[in-house]
Amino acid sequence: MQYGTTSISTTYADIVTVNKLQIPGDCDPTPSLDRLLTLFICLEDNKLAYPEPIHAITLLLKLPPQIEEIACSYNRNTEDTISLTFVMIHNDAILNWQQWSSKGKQRPLQHTTDIRKLSNIQQKGKDPTF
Repeated sequence: MQYGTTSISTTYADIVTVNKLQIPGDCDPTPSLDRLLTLFICLEDNKLAYPEPIHAITLLLKLPPQIEEIACSYNRNTEDTISLTFVMIHNDAILNWQQWSSKGKQRPLQHTTDIRKLSNIQQKGKDPTF
């Protein structure tokens, strides 16, 4: 191995870290977003460059359910994936977080609807306990 070159195991570890990285929905996403960008830059420095749309789609996949509306808005407003950029989604995620945190409210989960028991058998009285 030549001095100054990155080993395959280091590059592999960076890719695994990209796959495992999660952007939290309950705190400022900036550190996680910066970490993801740093990993992409490291991979590019190691001559394993992903195209920009792959960076953007990867970031969309990492967004927490609380800010999933960003992905939905891109799905509605963007004709093709080629026009997506990491920076656009990065900025939208931070803006979304800042708007919610400035309101001083807890971030509501998207899927907190009332759950009802579905059954085709009509029961009388209370639900049985087990």
